[in-house]
Amino acid sequence: MIFRVTPEDCPPLGLLRTAGVGDNIVIWHDARGRSDFPRVLDAAMVGATRGALLLVEGVIPDGP
Repeated sequence: MIFRVTPEDCPPLGLLRTAGVGDNIVIWHDARGRSDFPRVLDAAMVGATRGALLLVEGVIPDGP
């Protein structure tokens, strides 16, 4: 399943927390303007630790 986080829309935080292997969480770069963004990011990180792929649009990660 693909969970999209945009400035206007976000899945329920409980759903992000239960994401796991085979799921994708996509956070648009302008979603940082959301008032609840820290809670959204925390929930997405829980999903990522359960195996979900966390993608942040517009950010180039530092790689090895």
